Amino acid sequence: MPSFPASRKEIMTPGKTRILYVLYIVSVTIFFIYWLFPDEAVRNYREALQLCLENGDFDNAASASTNLAGIIANQDKMPEAITLLRNSLGYLQKKAHPDTEKITRLTLVQALGLQKESPEELIDVAEKLLNRFGHELAPDHIKVIAPYIDKAVNQYLQANSQIDPQAWKAAHFPRLYQ
Repeated sequence: MPSFPASRKEIMTPGKTRILYVLYIVSVTIFFIYWLFPDEAVRNYREALQLCLENGDFDNAASASTNLAGIIANQDKMPEAITLLRNSLGYLQKKAHPDTEKITRLTLVQALGLQKESPEELIDVAEKLLNRFGHELAPDHIKVIAPYIDKAVNQYLQANSQIDPQAWKAAHFPRLYQ
């Protein structure tokens, strides 16, 4: 015979199922806002970013700025997206949040690579990403960013021909150039 909760309080106790359900609802909501209503998502993220900055909530400002950058990049506004990602890294210097930093650096490497921005900045962002979070990155993440890093490294080494390419690659990106 099934046992029923003795009180309403027992029903409202958050369990794994309830938490997973809430996460599912939030994920689906974000998906629909992001893909079906990008202009509204941009407006909401801009408001959230402003509120976080006004309240000195820099880790959440970084998260909002990084999420906003992703939407902006999908609207082919890459220079603005790159600025937002750079700003996110600045906010994270004021209040760290490792998960947001990892996502921001991963996204910034791709954005800089697509925009063909300065190879030095891409190298710096990628090197910090791999040094801090390389052990957490899935092989698929590495596959996505490796071509951008490789192109930037080759550009940098061409411009600095006095550097030994193999030694430099091994010192700065041992995981990529073994």
